[in-house]
Amino acid sequence: MNVIDAIFSRRSIRKFKDITIAEKDIKIILSAGMSAPSGYNAQTWRFVILDHSKEGVSKKIAAINPYASMAQTAPMSILVCGTKAENVPIDFWVVDCSACIQNMLLAAYSLGIGSLWTGIYPIEDRMKAFSEFCKLPQNIFAHSLIILGYADEAKPRKEIYNENFVHYDFWENK
Repeated sequence: MNVIDAIFSRRSIRKFKDITIAEKDIKIILSAGMSAPSGYNAQTWRFVILDHSKEGVSKKIAAINPYASMAQTAPMSILVCGTKAENVPIDFWVVDCSACIQNMLLAAYSLGIGSLWTGIYPIEDRMKAFSEFCKLPQNIFAHSLIILGYADEAKPRKEIYNENFVHYDFWENK
């Protein structure tokens, strides 16, 4: 699959099959995330792998984030976290994590694995709840939860382009 096809055909999946994801595929997804660009090459991302087959994990996820209730049908998720970079003049952990996540979503899709990006940052109560649930150190911040599993639904390819969002050389109202 070429990159352009992957970008236009990857979709958010909310229904998953009860099939475990191989550890080698999880490592590929993580490696793709870690290959993302980051400000000052600080690589501020960190990860917590959540196995939904463990008692109460998927229910706790859904309790913390009501928009992640489909976690109860998926085999796993990855909590993407960030940390403030040391000895760097500007803190880019939020955008670093976002670039990392996009790579992870595309990598999962290329492996035939469905995914859903669910937001945590900047909602402080969600950040705190995931921090407590996953026992994150004080310097690690919950950014997003990526729910992963083999899709139990099909969605059509979708290309979105809106010329009204594009300006050339300077901003001009259209």
